[in-house]
Amino acid sequence: MQDKKPAVVSIQHKAQLRARHFALLRPLAAALLLGGAGQAWGATCSVANTLIGSEITATDGPNTAGEFLYKLSPIRCSAGKVVVYDSSLGFPDAFEVGWVLPSQIESNGTLQGMRYNSRVFKNQCSTHLVVVHKNYTGTINDGAPGSANVSLTVAAYPVRTAVYLDVFKQPLYLQHGPTVPPCMPNVPFPPQVKETTGCDVPNGGDWTPLFTAAGPATPIRSQCGNPIAFNSGRKLQTEVDYAQAAGTGLSFTRSYDSQSSGVGADAGVLGNRWQHNHDFRLVFVAAQSKVYVRRGSGAVIHFVPKPGVADQWQGDADIVDTVKKLADGWEYTTADRTVERYNTDGRLLRRTFRNGQFLDYTNDATGRLTKITDYVGRTLTLGYNATGQLTSVTTPSNHVIGYGYTAGVLSSVTYPDNTSRQYRYVDRTVAGTTVPTLLTEIIDESAISYAKWDYDAKAAASLSEHAASVDRNTITYGRDATDKINSATVIDPLATTWVYTLADVLGVRRPVGETRQFDNKSRSQLFDAQGNLVNVSDFNGTLTTYQYDLTRNLPLSASVAAGTPQARTITTTWHSTLRLPASITEPGRSTTFTYDANGNL
Repeated sequence: MQDKKPAVVSIQHKAQLRARHFALLRPLAAALLLGGAGQAWGATCSVANTLIGSEITATDGPNTAGEFLYKLSPIRCSAGKVVVYDSSLGFPDAFEVGWVLPSQIESNGTLQGMRYNSRVFKNQCSTHLVVVHKNYTGTINDGAPGSANVSLTVAAYPVRTAVYLDVFKQPLYLQHGPTVPPCMPNVPFPPQVKETTGCDVPNGGDWTPLFTAAGPATPIRSQCGNPIAFNSGRKLQTEVDYAQAAGTGLSFTRSYDSQSSGVGADAGVLGNRWQHNHDFRLVFVAAQSKVYVRRGSGAVIHFVPKPGVADQWQGDADIVDTVKKLADGWEYTTADRTVERYNTDGRLLRRTFRNGQFLDYTNDATGRLTKITDYVGRTLTLGYNATGQLTSVTTPSNHVIGYGYTAGVLSSVTYPDNTSRQYRYVDRTVAGTTVPTLLTEIIDESAISYAKWDYDAKAAASLSEHAASVDRNTITYGRDATDKINSATVIDPLATTWVYTLADVLGVRRPVGETRQFDNKSRSQLFDAQGNLVNVSDFNGTLTTYQYDLTRNLPLSASVAAGTPQARTITTTWHSTLRLPASITEPGRSTTFTYDANGNL
């Protein structure tokens, strides 16, 4: 193995992994502690290239009035048989319905206008609804662990006025926000506690709502549009080309990062700035006494020897993943207890998930990944051209997804039904240096412009919009004396101006202040030395505070309306070895969780 630092290492890439942990740990204090949104698995469907209908999801709240911010996304079954956004109905992705009480969402005019010739499915708490047109008669699997395919024939689910309850356990495409309480599975209320909040569960249903009267202040966002990370000026894009049945891990997705250093000689098998979700690599740099690990997301993080523990390596204070040196290679363990085995050359051999399922990786003599095999023997086979670029992925059903390039840059993806998705780019010159392959447009499978982006003179992403300028967001940046971004001004699709103040948190720019200009109200948030969210305020000055087990970087308590007579504190204890809650205690109620050896509830 070469003793050199991989060219793709950068602080921006590490920010991706930190963002992932922040997305898990921070909402645990607002989501798990308050009954909030859990992990989402990809939803699959059976009838490719077919309109399904619409999904309406609570994405924020509840506010003090008990209302949630509902958004709507038209959905379809994609060429890869994944539930995705559908632009054909004329609604933008995540169209804002408004702040509505759950008890009133069914009578909302937007939903009423979409019910004709359709079936409506919702959860007990009315925070998630799916409107399925009668012409969609295939199956949908919501992707939650243990979920089966739901056959949506008209015979099974005829068009009717009444809604169908709890058919889907989680959103299919449009996910809950981090503060939205879910209907938790198999969590009965203690018999001595009378339930006084939330909604009733008839006949002792499996899904028990854990509502609270008022949610915490929502953490300040760092992205806008489709999506642009305005804390760093990066355009990010994730494309799903193939997804197997939920939970198997046998999927193929691509990630684009406009600030990825994977360009030119350092480009990966998908060309400049693109990476796929199985592109893992571990590099040991002896001269630095560091291990660099590239993740499937494109993030690259480093590890140093753990003091006093032989062959153990640790990351920065905000990194929970660990690395161990073995006699015949390396072992990487993630926060969710996925174990990855690498050979002495740093090539990934196997990923074993917490539930015991696994993926095996086969490489050719040159080190290129040629096959991915899941725990039941299904395979994805990868093909390359003479220059080493990925040209095909063959699925277990022998369908072929093709990848085309123009001047070495990914320009098209062709699906088994011969539809294709096209990509357009622009180069920028910054301080005399060309910054290549900045994604500016996606042409969808219907040969229609789906989305566009633009960049400023510093090559920072400055515009995001969908067809006909729908969902248009513009961003301008402020910079400090070292040319680092320290503020961002966002004008959203409603022409509202938002100003964000950014600060360095463990080497990554994070939002610490937000001001909306129509009423000049501001709010703030604060992080601790390990990158955990310590407190966040809303625009009325109400403060939500958090405390953590800093040894494991897990949230222990959340106090809503801290420092006021209305303050409520929710505490969580954690499983001794799993990063899963053992109990959640809030005023008037305590819930305990029991798991098997694999962490299944």
